Amino acid sequence: MNRQREQRNKGSVYVLVMSVCLLLTTIGLGALIAVRVDRRTVQLTQDTINARMAAQSALAWGLTYIEQTPNWRSDQSNGTWLADQSLGQATWSLQVEDDSDSDLSNSDYHPVRMTGIGSKGQARHQAQLTLIADTGPLEALNYCLHAGGDLTISSGYSLTVVGAPASTNGQLNNGESIDGNVNAVTVAAAGTITGTLNSGVDSLNLPDANLINDYITLATEITSVTTMDKQILTPDYNPWGTANSEGVYYIDSRSSDFKITNSRICGTLIINVGSNSLLIEDADCIEPYRSDYPTLIVIGNTEIKITSASDVLSETNNGTNYNTYSAPYQSSWDTDTSDEYPNKIVGLLHITGTLTLQETARIEGVVICAGDVTVAGDNILVHDDTFYNCPPEGYQSLYGMIVSPGSYCQVVD
Repeated sequence: MNRQREQRNKGSVYVLVMSVCLLLTTIGLGALIAVRVDRRTVQLTQDTINARMAAQSALAWGLTYIEQTPNWRSDQSNGTWLADQSLGQATWSLQVEDDSDSDLSNSDYHPVRMTGIGSKGQARHQAQLTLIADTGPLEALNYCLHAGGDLTISSGYSLTVVGAPASTNGQLNNGESIDGNVNAVTVAAAGTITGTLNSGVDSLNLPDANLINDYITLATEITSVTTMDKQILTPDYNPWGTANSEGVYYIDSRSSDFKITNSRICGTLIINVGSNSLLIEDADCIEPYRSDYPTLIVIGNTEIKITSASDVLSETNNGTNYNTYSAPYQSSWDTDTSDEYPNKIVGLLHITGTLTLQETARIEGVVICAGDVTVAGDNILVHDDTFYNCPPEGYQSLYGMIVSPGSYCQVVD
């Protein structure tokens, strides 16, 4: 009996020892697994940090490149700029995209979306921000008249500027008189100036060449027309086709000259005369519909011969009702032909070619002409500082690109 009890005790001890050993082994294996899991977690965490830093480095590289490369829009294409660039054991890629039209080069003012992609091991991080144009009003808007070329006052004629100076990036050739102030890069002939002449000034920037295309895309095209005589054109009325609710119209007259006479226009009119000319003569009432759009954009040369000092736009003289139900004037319409309208041009005029001012034209707003301006009449230009304080779309100076506030974010695939 004692011997059997002794054997049972030895067996129990063996089982106990084996159980303890198994438990210790399990604990040991669990600890090893836990260590491995912890190690993988630590590694993934570290990889995630490295991937995030790599993505941010991609954005930093892109911002620096744009700041230091004036022609970045034409030097780079829309999409991936760099891929799989090394940063320690991580890599980064950079994508820059123009969401407006997928074309970086056609406008300096379009915002761009920049995405930095960082990778390390199994970790991937995408950081994104939006860059917008840092702009201010085009300085030329602070003048009654700005000529990108020379400003010439022909003998026997005068230019009167009210509320702001006239300005030229070229020579001032004053063969008679200017009533007001003038800024000029150089002076060939000062003539008589009642105000202050500032010479040796810096040239002013002209509007971005691409902005005209932006306005053309907003416009309704008027075709098969070479003369606008005794006509009305407004956001609600287009005698040649569909009306444009914003009053933006485009005429391609590169095959011939174009003439506007005895007409009333309320809107934004873009005329492309190519190597030909636009003539605006007699009595015309031309004004903008939207204050944040220009009144007239001319691609080519322009001659303005309206007789503001002696004539008005007369319904009686022209046998035309200029304020019909479909085209009211200042919210007023009627059915008679006895009304009169001011003979002047109001708003922003943007001319890419040359400009000749004749007769007694009166323009209230701002005139920007990329070419030479010749005054061969007694003309009056009255400045409207609204255009400088609230520049029309696209008529800004570009100082660079800045990060749009609140645009930085992480992007998840």
